[in-house]
Parts: sequence; structure tokens; C-alpha cells
Amino acid sequence: MAERSGNQRGSASENRSLCWSQALDRRELSGLSLALLSCLWIGACDETKSAVAWPAGTLVAIDDVPVSADEIAEGVAAVMLVEPQWGELQLKRLAFNEIALPRALIRSRASESERDKARRSIDEKFARIQAGTQFGPPMNSGAIGHEIKGSWKQIGLLAWGTAMNLEAGAWSEVIEMPGSFMRVRTLSRKEGHEPAATELVLDTIEAPYSEKSNSMITQGAELEKHRLTIVDPAWDAIVPERTKYLMGIRQP
Repeated sequence: MAERSGNQRGSASENRSLCWSQALDRRELSGLSLALLSCLWIGACDETKSAVAWPAGTLVAIDDVPVSADEIAEGVAAVMLVEPQWGELQLKRLAFNEIALPRALIRSRASESERDKARRSIDEKFARIQAGTQFGPPMNSGAIGHEIKGSWKQIGLLAWGTAMNLEAGAWSEVIEMPGSFMRVRTLSRKEGHEPAATELVLDTIEAPYSEKSNSMITQGAELEKHRLTIVDPAWDAIVPERTKYLMGIRQP
């Protein structure tokens, strides 16, 4: 009897040791699980952070296309010639709506290789012009590229605004239109009663990388296909509410 009791006590002791061991194993496993989950969470956070690591100066983004402060400043310079009565916020809003937004929407459809190829193409065209080896004789107006004329409505706000600030005959730097790179120079100008009414004759060279913009590009049905990210919080008050609603605005 005593021997059996000893065996029973021994079994109970062993059982208690086994229970403690299992409990420790569970705690260790729990701790390991938490550690693994922490690693996964940190990795997810790092991935989220990297997803919104936009280039310096980015104000907003359309899908994965950043819109920079320099792009908006370029647009504001053109808009001011047409709408000089507006304050800073409205000028930025118009520059975004009329220039930056359609350009970013078209850019989002193109690959980097297509844009790189177009950029090389316009640089090559301009190099031939500078070297005097362009193809074909100049037009009667003096254009050696493609001639366009009219007010900002016919020419396009960015190209017209860029040309308005150039010396006669001087080529612009490369500007990006919706779907293409372009350089312009002013051949002649007819002053209007206000800057917005001024008509220009331009010589242009262009290298497309995607389909051209059209009147439907900023309509609701098209905007709903894209995602808007507000990178600079100040731009939450600048981007129109309609645009934010249609494009599923989200904060970075």
C-alpha cells in the first residue's frame, strides 16, 4: 500500500512537472507568436511607409504619379496670365485642375520606358535643330517644326503661357503636355486688350508618349477609375471636393 502510495505520489509529481513544462511551452510559443506577429506588423508598417515615400516636393499624387510643387508653380504662371484676379489658393486650384490633373491622368497610363523614349526623342529633335540638320525647309512663317496659332484656348494653356514669357525666337525648355513632351518658340504675337486675348504663332516640336488628352479625361466617369492621395495636408483645402469624392481620397 505504501509503495503504491509512493508511486501515486511520484506520478502526481511527474504530472505537475509535466503541466508546468507544458505551460512554459505554451508561454514560450505565445511569446514566439507575438514576436512573429510583431515582425510581420513592423514589416507591414515599413511597406506602408515605403508606399507613401513620395519624392520631395510632392503635393498630391494621382495613382502612383506624384504632382510636385514645381509643376503647380509652372501652371500658376500660365493661369495668372488668364485669371489675374484670383488669390493664391484659387490659382493653385486652377493650375491643378486645368494642367496638372489631366497630365497626371495621361501619365498614369504610360510606362516609364515610353516616357523615357519620348524624352530622348525630343532631345534628339532639338539637337538636330540646333545643328541646322532638321528635315525639310522652314515654313513661310519661319517654323521648322509644327506651326500652331491662336489664343490660349486654341493653343492650350501651358504651351501658350510658356510662350508668352519667352523672348521672340527663343526656344523654351522641355514642357510636358498631357501625353507628350514639347518645346515651343514664339514666331509672332498679336496683342489683345488683355493678356488672355493675345494671339500667338508658335513653332513647336513634340514627342508623344501616350494618347492625347480629350474633353472627357477629367469627367466623373474617368476620375472614378483613379486614386487621389493628398500628400501635403495643406492641399486638402485646395483640391476641389468633387475631385476628392470621385477619386476616393485617402491620406498617406
